Amino acid sequence: MAQLQLVVLITHDQWRVAHFRGGRYHSLTEFSAHAENQPLLLDLLKKHAEATVYFLTDIADEHYHVEVLPHVSGAASKQLLARKLAAWPFTQGLHAVHILDTVQNVRKEDRYLFSAIHYPPLRDWLQALQQKNMRVRGVYTQALCFPCAISNSQSADTHCLYIYLQKQQLRIHYHYKAKLLFSRLLTLSIDESLRSRLNDEVTQTRLYLISQHWLQEKEPLHMVWLGECANASGLPSEQLPAAIKQTFKAFPDVIGLSSRRVPNAFNEVEWAAVQVVLRKRHLPNFAPEVNLLGDRIQRGKRNIIVAGGMMVSVCLIVGVFSQQAIKNTQASIQQTRTKISQWQAAKPAWGFAEADLPRLQTLSSGVQRIKTATRLPDRALAMLQGVMTHQKFWQVKKVEWRYGPMLDQSVQPDNQWYETVSVLFFKKENAMALNAHQEWQLLIESLRQHPEVFELKEIHSSPTSGLPEQRGDTRQLSRPDDQPSIDIWLRPQEKTAA
Repeated sequence: MAQLQLVVLITHDQWRVAHFRGGRYHSLTEFSAHAENQPLLLDLLKKHAEATVYFLTDIADEHYHVEVLPHVSGAASKQLLARKLAAWPFTQGLHAVHILDTVQNVRKEDRYLFSAIHYPPLRDWLQALQQKNMRVRGVYTQALCFPCAISNSQSADTHCLYIYLQKQQLRIHYHYKAKLLFSRLLTLSIDESLRSRLNDEVTQTRLYLISQHWLQEKEPLHMVWLGECANASGLPSEQLPAAIKQTFKAFPDVIGLSSRRVPNAFNEVEWAAVQVVLRKRHLPNFAPEVNLLGDRIQRGKRNIIVAGGMMVSVCLIVGVFSQQAIKNTQASIQQTRTKISQWQAAKPAWGFAEADLPRLQTLSSGVQRIKTATRLPDRALAMLQGVMTHQKFWQVKKVEWRYGPMLDQSVQPDNQWYETVSVLFFKKENAMALNAHQEWQLLIESLRQHPEVFELKEIHSSPTSGLPEQRGDTRQLSRPDDQPSIDIWLRPQEKTAA
């Protein structure tokens, strides 16, 4: 079954909830814009908890501001926009910012459009829906949907004013290279002259564009009237500046939409904006991040389910290949056993003299110890790394690692084999003698107490030799040995493991 979509259209005098399922229009519920109707609107939305909710506004209290900022990318761009939004007075919770284009003047710069909606009831509705965990897809404006609805054949003019009049409301859009830079909604009184009001607004708009250096004095400004109410007899063609070029077009021709497809409950502008929203075009979203968490959680659940299915498929594939590999391994083992049996049946009788048995036994024992105890010098290096981590005045210059019987039988008179590490240290140039001496003693003590160390022996004299007592002037200390060396015997692997 197709998912239910609810589009809430907000104007200055009414709220309308349009029901769509699978992109097809079903019904429309209307409320007058009064405080007592807010609970009724919320109850209607909460009845459809499984639906995806869109808000589409067309009110006078919408703010649009263009600003040119230095070109930055990544996290620096987000920080720059956050600072600009914090300083913008219209940032009150329902705001958005998006890049328009990049300009190359003296330096590379980006042109951004800052947008905001001031409508307190809408913020209350978003909080109420968030508490019910309803899926709010976003908050959009008809003004920002309008450029997406215009067909490519109608967006060739660089500077263009689109004017739409309906129910004593005059909407003026300014498009620069088919991108919205600002939009205004003007409410006309019943006795107000459209001719004089339009003349003033268009003239002021042109002067504003010239002051912002968006429009040159001699550049043409195309003014496009939309709708059936626009006609040549009611417009001030002779009072406008010569650079303003007027045209009259029906809205369906501008957006490439047949009027027969528009339901009776909508006008052409509203229907085109709703279609843009439902097609999930990339639009500036005015909804705060916290209100979009419900939708993100749903997408996260879907991603987890898809990832789980993929993991199960991978496990099944790996299981099939593993089973085949086990069969091949078993066949290989059987072939090897057959060859060993054939070789044992055909091997000659070997004889050894009794005098050679002790030598062979010693050789076999040595090979067995090398095979079972030798693990390369990683154990010794790990031990050295642990004790040398906090050394400031001593560094390792040379390390030698050996494995074999202990040469000095006085230390341990047995036939056991040991790992022997000979380490040559050197003292840093900026090390004080007293500090180096103290750190050396701590190093020796740490090595002696290390569980891997069996025996430790200093080959050269330690840095403490020749160090007099600190009496009077300490600058007369004798220079210690700068390159001491020690031998370390590690415990046998089998003893350590025990």
